[in-house]
Amino acid sequence: MVLFERNADQTMVRRLGVMEPYALPALLVLTTVVGLVGDALTHDLAAQQLLGLLTFAVLAVAAWSMPRYRRNQIWLVVVVSVAIEVFGSVIWGAYRYRFHNVPMYVPPGHGIVYLFSLRMAVTPWFERHGRGMVALALAVATAWMAAGLFLWPRVNGRLDVFGALCWPLLVAFTLRTRRGPLFAAAFFATSGLELLGTRVGDWAWSVSTPVVHIATGNPPSVIAGLYCLLDASVLMITRGLLLAARALPGPPRCPAR
Repeated sequence: MVLFERNADQTMVRRLGVMEPYALPALLVLTTVVGLVGDALTHDLAAQQLLGLLTFAVLAVAAWSMPRYRRNQIWLVVVVSVAIEVFGSVIWGAYRYRFHNVPMYVPPGHGIVYLFSLRMAVTPWFERHGRGMVALALAVATAWMAAGLFLWPRVNGRLDVFGALCWPLLVAFTLRTRRGPLFAAAFFATSGLELLGTRVGDWAWSVSTPVVHIATGNPPSVIAGLYCLLDASVLMITRGLLLAARALPGPPRCPAR
């Protein structure tokens, strides 16, 4: 199943020519940057909701180029992310958005990160340097985690234990699965958007998580590990649904006359 999905994605990307495989990931990065900066410049919910509608539109158009089973995965990421965001921000309060809501652009933003990771993982660059990108992601994550534990407390007074707890997830998904390059791409994408989103003030992480009181950076260093967990969960769910559908009995055959 994994090999079939990967071969299908590679075939699709090779048909696009030399530069076009990178055009969609570049568009998704541009959309993310414009959306996050645009949210920081808005002054009311109406403008933020407009950003959300535009983000949904970009995701819908971009996802249309993917095979049907990939589109199902992308929209499942969007649906599952709603529950995760409501719990993490509104209920638990580990982080808060500017208007203490879940902005409309956030769920499709999760879908954009997932689509970006899917497309980047099968580009010619990642095909040639996949292992190198995995090693680079782990090196950056490890250095960032160490800084959150030993350097940032002296620089800005913020200890980051939460990010360190996410580090084993990233290691497990990049080294222990066949989709290492996909999760490496997800690490870079989510790290970039977390750094930008917190920098411009779209959201902020609590100094310590409520209830369990885990010291947290703003953002946590390897929060991408949780994004990888979301991506892996969606892959497992869609695969399970596909297997269940294949196991269902087919329509009854008419008796031969």
